[in-house]
Amino acid sequence: MLLDQLIERQKSLGMIDSDFAELLGVSRPMWQKTRTGVQRIGTSMLRATAARFPELQGAILIYLQSGAVSAMDAERAS
Repeated sequence: MLLDQLIERQKSLGMIDSDFAELLGVSRPMWQKTRTGVQRIGTSMLRATAARFPELQGAILIYLQSGAVSAMDAERAS
């Protein structure tokens, strides 16, 4: 699962939430809410993940194919 891979990446890099969020290019609150399951991975997080960790593009595609991103998120991205 994509979120699990991101959490594992954060742990392997030994980063706290604020540092990992900065690495991704998202806000700390956004990363914390995503990491803890308060909000789903949205288009902003997907874009940031694809840009910073291109090796996770396969996991991103699987996530998108699962229908996890809502139509509202997709509409906001366009």
